[in-house]
Amino acid sequence: MVTVLQQRLRGRPAHPQGPTFLTYTPDGKRLITAGSNSSIRIYTTGSDGEPTNLDDCQDNNLAVVAANDFFITGSEDGTVCMYSLETNSLDKILVRCTLPVRDVVLSPDGAWAAVASDELTVKVVNTEDMSRVLYLRDQPKPVKHLSFHPSGTYLAISCTDGIIYIYSLSSEEPLLVRKIDGLIRTLETDAEASSRAVWHPDGRALAAPTATRDIQVVSRSDGEMQRSFTSGHTGDVTAVAWSPNGALLASAGSDRKILLWETRTQKIIARYDYSNVINLTWHPTENIVSFTTSDGELYMYADFVPHEHVDLLRKGLQPAPFIHDPLEETTGNARKAPTNGLKNAEAGRGQRRGTPDSLDDLLGSDIMGNDGDDFVSDDDGAGYADGVNGNGKRSSEHLDAYDTFDSKRRLTGYGGRPQLHQSFQPGSTPWRGNRRYLCLNLTGIVWTVDQDTHHTVTVEFYDREFHRDFHFTDPYLYDKACLNENGTLFSCPPANGNPAMVFYRPHETWTSRADWRTLLPDGEKVTSISLSDSYIVVTTSTNYVRIFTLYGTPFRVYRQKSSPTVTCASWRDYVLTMGNGPVGSDGSARLMYSIENVKRDEICQDEDVVALTEGASVKNVFFSDNGDPCIYDSTGVLLILLHWRIPGQARWVPLLDTNQLERLVGGRKEESYWPVAVAQDKFHCIILKGGDKYPYFPRPLLSEFDFKIPLSSSAQKDDPDPSVGTESSKLEESFVRNSLKLGLLEDLVSATSATHAQRAELARKELEVDKVLLQLLNVECRDGEEKGMKALEVVGLMKDRSGKMLEAASKVASRYGRTVLEEKIRELAEHRLMASKPAQVALRTTFFSPCRSLAQVQSGRDIFPEIWFTASSPRRTPEECGAGNGKPPDERTIKLGKTLRILQEHLPTLLASPLPQEILSPHISLHLFPSTHPHLPTVSGRVGYRAALWTAPMAWGRVPIVGNVRLIIESERMVKNGGTYSSAAGNEKLIVRWKTCGKTQGKGMGALYRGIGASEQVDKITEWLGGDARDDEEFCGLFIFEFDEEGRIVTHTIEHANEGGNWDKMARVVSVTDWLLGKAKRRKEEVPELALGYCEAGGRRKTQGRRTF
Repeated sequence: MVTVLQQRLRGRPAHPQGPTFLTYTPDGKRLITAGSNSSIRIYTTGSDGEPTNLDDCQDNNLAVVAANDFFITGSEDGTVCMYSLETNSLDKILVRCTLPVRDVVLSPDGAWAAVASDELTVKVVNTEDMSRVLYLRDQPKPVKHLSFHPSGTYLAISCTDGIIYIYSLSSEEPLLVRKIDGLIRTLETDAEASSRAVWHPDGRALAAPTATRDIQVVSRSDGEMQRSFTSGHTGDVTAVAWSPNGALLASAGSDRKILLWETRTQKIIARYDYSNVINLTWHPTENIVSFTTSDGELYMYADFVPHEHVDLLRKGLQPAPFIHDPLEETTGNARKAPTNGLKNAEAGRGQRRGTPDSLDDLLGSDIMGNDGDDFVSDDDGAGYADGVNGNGKRSSEHLDAYDTFDSKRRLTGYGGRPQLHQSFQPGSTPWRGNRRYLCLNLTGIVWTVDQDTHHTVTVEFYDREFHRDFHFTDPYLYDKACLNENGTLFSCPPANGNPAMVFYRPHETWTSRADWRTLLPDGEKVTSISLSDSYIVVTTSTNYVRIFTLYGTPFRVYRQKSSPTVTCASWRDYVLTMGNGPVGSDGSARLMYSIENVKRDEICQDEDVVALTEGASVKNVFFSDNGDPCIYDSTGVLLILLHWRIPGQARWVPLLDTNQLERLVGGRKEESYWPVAVAQDKFHCIILKGGDKYPYFPRPLLSEFDFKIPLSSSAQKDDPDPSVGTESSKLEESFVRNSLKLGLLEDLVSATSATHAQRAELARKELEVDKVLLQLLNVECRDGEEKGMKALEVVGLMKDRSGKMLEAASKVASRYGRTVLEEKIRELAEHRLMASKPAQVALRTTFFSPCRSLAQVQSGRDIFPEIWFTASSPRRTPEECGAGNGKPPDERTIKLGKTLRILQEHLPTLLASPLPQEILSPHISLHLFPSTHPHLPTVSGRVGYRAALWTAPMAWGRVPIVGNVRLIIESERMVKNGGTYSSAAGNEKLIVRWKTCGKTQGKGMGALYRGIGASEQVDKITEWLGGDARDDEEFCGLFIFEFDEEGRIVTHTIEHANEGGNWDKMARVVSVTDWLLGKAKRRKEEVPELALGYCEAGGRRKTQGRRTF
């Protein structure tokens, strides 16, 4: 209810007509006014007597501010004077400006005075030493108002350009930390309307008048709009002031009104009719508001707050009006007050009564006195008679502050309650204004907007080809969310008598409705949720872990051992939960984690400790794309869990310390990072600048950083060649990092049914580790003979299953003349060879049987009626392979074996992804259907080869898109018959038969171009290259590879093969196919002239009437 007070105070004529300004001293004993004349008046609070006048001051004072023992004025002539309140005289001229002074404010400790004038620079002068001046120059126009933060570390400047500038004064050089635009109006410095930014007493927000005559509250930390005081004034706002405790707000306007607002509700509780009010201020301790007018009058309004609302003024410090106050959001579990100890000594216990023979009874109360005075008088000011507690004993308030408990029965190892890790939802941010992110990951973003009565939730995806963004009205006020490729999970807290709820919405479904909701039992709150491909995990305030299937079937419920719960994460069948564990001697709880395989009901890690440094906390927890648990802590370190599938063997290994990033070296940038994911061997995050701790809108961009394990292996200062130390440090870090990746992949391969690609990747990572060690060996050998021990140790770290790396290591030692090291490396190689005889046999098998063993096909004639060759490995004679005489294979054979192994891995995707450069000769050539189309040009060189190979599927009417040209390898065979082309150095030839995978009906080249209205020539080209094959048939073909003296591929030929029994196409391939079928008159050697002869004789018949290109 609004109180309209009709009482009219009588104004005191303080100064002549014109702008009049006032201020209270911090102790509230004096009120000082300054106006358009040369007099300054000092009033005593609570006295109706005449004020003390200071005459002969500067004329036309435009600002005044006071401390307990002095005050400062600023005048129109640019002079800033400092006066003593003890002598009521001028003390000194603090500073001079060339233009009129517009505002002067004091820091809370009275040490600094900020002066704004019509100049562009704001001066901050030390009141003790006038030579110490700070200059604020970032604003482009004059400043109208100034306001010091309650702590004195920030200064808010209301500029005439309509922007509020916030400076930090915590360092010797002022720093502009924030600009708030769109809040205040653009006003001239002499305008009566106000644009002053007034700090709330708690220091977390400020309030300022807006162009719409409202008063808007803005958060200091992020500059976001919070609550506003609206529908009050109908004219320009001329003055705004918070009550000392921040519970009330008073404002004056040109509409002849003074309004009293309640901060918590932003409602008007009282109106006062006073005109031309341009300044007002609250008494520091009493219910008094004083204000001045442009007529030079002063009003001191006692009992300004109505009686029914005066309790608001008597409260302690009240919080600023946030939309979602971080202080009110309880992220942890509610805990009861400890039962041990004294809860309220003064309220719960009265003064101790005397016994019948006590001194009070013997002498009488009139002698000892009951007037409440202490028996001991504090006549020396020592303070030992102050602060008597409820037991009549002196308290310990006079002692220095220290952490302790108020009861001997409580723990004595630390002070206060245990410091618990608060629960949090991974990937979510707190409220900032009326918006917040509920989920941030590589799949997309979920964010919500508070609309007062409801929320609006938006789900956006990065890949909009597979998922469509959606938006809905949220009456349940969801506060947590998870997002993945399958669906979106939400949860809301209990409210209005309704229990907490979990809601899941799948992205795709074949039924009319697949989303579901479930209500939690009364009294439970959701502390965190997670979503995987198989399960939904919910942790609650009662320390339960509730697991559901994706469509709402309760699967498992158990109580977590470490409590209260902190957070959870999940990946496939694995669930990771975190909670507070035992309390250490420092009073902080240890953060514990457990990992469980839900499907197999197995516990991988049980109540293990999360490795955090002292005082650190977890900012995010998630699984990597390979399924390894990761955490990012508050110190900026990313850690991954190694060997976590083996109980008791898990350890947290640092992947990246963001504090050591090169972009932060030398303090060039001040930024932090918001973790998002670990994927593709990179750390994906959002860069936060300007001191921000959380990302905000508009939607931030994702950044990625390579892993860099923090190692203390930098070069020494006295190192004669620092570059060597730097190179060695990089290689050592690369070795540790690649070894970690190898260990993670080994864990995955050993614990799961690994695919062929994963095993091939494991071999590749082993090779990468050995390559790094070989490079490190090169550096050590180059550094000198004195580092031979470390060089030999580096060689010993090599895995080297083939012996190739040890041979390369010996060559490196020989290159630098390290003969002793070379001999020791050879001894190490011999020792390994003798210790692993089966490895030697496997080595020979690898080198001399380069046939595909992982893609074998059945050789029965019922499957391939016209079998060309089988998938069984050819058996060479001892004379062929050189094994009969016991000699080791030559170097070219070893290189050829490596090429064949790499080629085997890439054959199924040969037309989709290029072959590695290391197995391609620089002079490689590609021949497309030379038997049937000898006129087609030959492509030479690695670049041209890779480009032409990718477009090769056009030849049989397939669109060259990755995924449409995956091949099925039917068989492969190594033939020793002499190379076809002169560029081939050896006498080997690898022949591979394949066919395309997956029907592509209606998607051939002819269908594609017909669909867009192309001419019939395109169809003729397709028919000419690919024959009359239909779109719904699979294309079969041959790859013929030949190799150079280094064992690399020097020629690659693509030929037609039998396709679905359609033998009319077999006439097109004579020499190669006849040789494969053994029908070329049982010749043992291939006759390439047959293909050319056929093309001359019969090939013309097929191409007659066709236009050649």
